Amino acid sequence: MIIMLNFTNLKPNQMKKFQECEERGEAAHIQFVQDYCAKYGVFAYQSKASDSDDIHNHFDLITYPHGNIDVKSRRYLKRRGEYATDYIFEIKNVKGEKGWGYGMADNIAYEQEDCWHVVSLQGLQKLVAENNYEQHDRSQYDRDDLFVWIPASDVQPIIIDSIPKTT
Repeated sequence: MIIMLNFTNLKPNQMKKFQECEERGEAAHIQFVQDYCAKYGVFAYQSKASDSDDIHNHFDLITYPHGNIDVKSRRYLKRRGEYATDYIFEIKNVKGEKGWGYGMADNIAYEQEDCWHVVSLQGLQKLVAENNYEQHDRSQYDRDDLFVWIPASDVQPIIIDSIPKTT
């Protein structure tokens, strides 16, 4: 599902980047389901979340044994053309509301180069609460979001599963 937000102040090249990000996210969901089923079997994937759960409760899939999962595609580093190695955590979304970091997912599946890291959302919340990570926003684009990058070394101990990519 692609959700279009009204970003009237975006320039055409910024809107194109936003649309590309949405398409990359949708492709990541499809890839994750394929990879999850390859590891755990087709019955492990129970269903796609409802539109309401996706938007308001911040989870994408219902699975067994990992419960509600929010899938995060790989993130590009700004203007470098390379992927981030740290893990993003959204405190507030672009509308200024509760971000997915405080949603109802049980786990977050972060896309990596050759696998998916499934990480407990409670574990991520604890890291954010206990550490003073630098907060970032995109207010220059009239977005009211707030997020942090959690160093990979902090996340490694709380990864609960690694799911290999099949393609």
